[in-house]
Amino acid sequence: MLDKLHIVADYEGRSANSQILILIRDCIEDYEQRHGKIQPEK
Repeated sequence: MLDKLHIVADYEGRSANSQILILIRDCIEDYEQRHGKIQPEK
């Protein structure tokens, strides 16, 4: 799976770490669109 991530990241012109951050951001945005804004507890 990590090898595949590197291939996708290279295709997008990003590092694997940057690609992971974008995937996490997109996942959170998708969740919030369906379920409302996430309010983390402090």
